[in-house]
Order: sequence, then C-alpha cells, then structure tokens
Amino acid sequence: MGLALRLRLMVSGAVVAAILTIAGMVVLVNQVSHQYAGLLSGAVRQSQDARAMEVAFKKQVQEWKDILLRGADPADLQTYSQQFTAQEKAVQALAAKLTDEVTDPGVSSEVDRFRDQHSVLSAKYRNAYQAFVASKGLDIKAADTAVRGQDRGPTDLIEKIVSDLSAQQQRVLADTNRRVREEQLIVVGGGAALILAVLIGLYFASRGIAEPVRTATSVLGDIASGDLTVSMTGTYNDEFEAIKDSINTAVEDLNAGLNRVVAGADRVADTSRFVESVGEQLIQSAQITRVSLNVIEQAVRGIDTAGGPANLARQLAEVRHALGAMATIADRNVRAAEDARRATSELRTNSDNLQRLVATYRLKPVETPAWVNERPRTPVAEIAAAAR
Repeated sequence: MGLALRLRLMVSGAVVAAILTIAGMVVLVNQVSHQYAGLLSGAVRQSQDARAMEVAFKKQVQEWKDILLRGADPADLQTYSQQFTAQEKAVQALAAKLTDEVTDPGVSSEVDRFRDQHSVLSAKYRNAYQAFVASKGLDIKAADTAVRGQDRGPTDLIEKIVSDLSAQQQRVLADTNRRVREEQLIVVGGGAALILAVLIGLYFASRGIAEPVRTATSVLGDIASGDLTVSMTGTYNDEFEAIKDSINTAVEDLNAGLNRVVAGADRVADTSRFVESVGEQLIQSAQITRVSLNVIEQAVRGIDTAGGPANLARQLAEVRHALGAMATIADRNVRAAEDARRATSELRTNSDNLQRLVATYRLKPVETPAWVNERPRTPVAEIAAAAR
C-alpha cells in the first residue's frame, strides 16, 4: 500500500469516525427530546391537571363558604353563586380530561371514584343552595349542616390522585433518565471504540512512516559524519523503498568514487616520487655533463695553434662554439629538471592532502583497480636520454 493511499485512508477513517460519532450524538439528542416531549405530554401533564383539579375543587368549596357568609346580599349571592358554578364546571372538565389521559388502572379508578363522589356532592350542594335561597340567606346553619363533611371524601381522593400521579411522574422521569444514560453509554462507547480504532490505525500507520524516517535519518547522519559503510536496510512496500534504493545507490556511488580518488592519489604519489627520482638523476647527469664540458673547453683553450696546421685555429674555434652550445643545453636541462622536480613535489603534496581528506571518511573496501598496481614503464635511462 502506497504512503499517499495510506494517508488518505487514515484521514478518511478519522472523518468517518467523527461523522458517526456526531450522528450518534444527534440521534441521542433527538431520542432524548422525544422522550422528554412524551414525558411532558404524559405523566407531567397528568400531574399538572390533577393539581389544577385539586385547586379548582378547593376554590369551589371556598366559594360555597362565601355564599353562606355573604349570601344574604342578593348581589353577593349572585356573584359567588356564579363563581361556585364556574369552579364546579372546571373540576368536572379537569376530571373528564384526566379520565382520558390517565393510563394507570389504579389512578384511573381513583379518578372515576372522585367523579362519582363529586357528582353526589354537587347534588347535595344544589339542594342546600336551594334551601339557603328559600330562607333568603338567613338559615346558614341548615345549609351548612346539609353538606358538612361531605367534601372530605373527594378531597382525600384528589390528594391521593395528585400523590399517585406525582409518584408516577417520578418513576417515568427516572426510567427516562436511565434510558438516556444507557443510550449515552452506547453512543459514547461506540464513539470511543471508533476513535480508539482510528488511533490504533494511526499508531500503526505512523509506525510505518516513522520507522523508515528514523532509519533514513540515522543512515544520512552516519553518511554526514563520514561513515560510508552504512546502508539503509529493511523492506518497504511504498515510496520508502524508492528512498532506500536512492540512498544506498548514492552511498555506493560515493564510496566507489572516493575509493577511486584514493587509488588515483596513491598512483599520483608513486608517479611523482618516480618523476622526482628521474629529475634528480637528470640534474646530476646534466651537472656532470656541464663539468665535463668545462674541462674539455679548458683543454681546448690550452692547445697551441702556432706550430699546427693552418686551419687548426679555425677548427678549435668551432669546437669551442659547439662546447658552448652543449653547455647551454646542459644548463637548460638542469633548469627544466629542477622545475619538474618542484612541480612533482607540489603535485605529491596535493595528493597527500587529498589522501588525508579522504581518510576522514570510512569507506567500504573495494577491489583495487589494475592500473593502480602498474609501475611506470619508462626507464630512467630513456627519460634521461630524452631530456638530453
């Protein structure tokens, strides 16, 4: 698998994990919203309606007391009678609504019993009200005695309904919270598992990247420090295989090139020493020749031409001229040999410096080229003769 493809797969896996985790959280939020909406439309609303019915019933009872206390005044009687009737209808409407809403059999039975008792109480209130109106609001005691204690049964039932619905609400809320926590654990666990899987994949993928990088860095560091015996090892199935081959090829080429440089420097050093030796012999030969020429010239100058042939002086002059030319050539050869000796000495110095520089590198041993072991084939005599 190529490095680029591996990186794309890692990024794609991370994106997919993030999308799945976000999607799971969105689903969880939607489920929680629906569950709480159902809770609000169910147990909470039933509990609220029960409390509203309890309040309306208590107001109805209070309005009856106001009728008895202030009913002697026709205007007050009318006002409180209307308010009593309104609260009575509110209680009946809320009780009917609860009958439709409540699903718990026990609470539903309690609501039915309350409605029955409330109907009986309402009939008693109407009878007591008619008697009270007939007495023109004067016989309060008779009206009160007719309904005294009759509201206790409905009051106890409605309190029981409120308590049961409140307990039911708490149970539903606790159950909803439990389901939410379970779903949270599922989503968080799934998200954690996905993230863990991505992290594990990233770890192994990073190892597949980091290890070749560390190996290549180590090899390049050794090369930079002068060790050319190293090489990048291992088998890779991506771009790092090409990197390994390139590094190893470069090291081999550099190693071979520096070995050739060392061999060439050795050859140059040997040759320069040989040339220096030849130069020394040429200088000595030229100096000997120059001394011999001087001796001959002195001998020629000592010949007396007075008693000799007529052309003897001319011939001696020619000999001296030839000796002078030969002395000039000998001097020139000495200078040329000295120049060559200085040049070869400088060449050998440069060769030694090059060898010291290359010696700072640690090279792999290679087969010495055949030309390194070849010795100069030109004899000293031939070089000297060529110089003369």
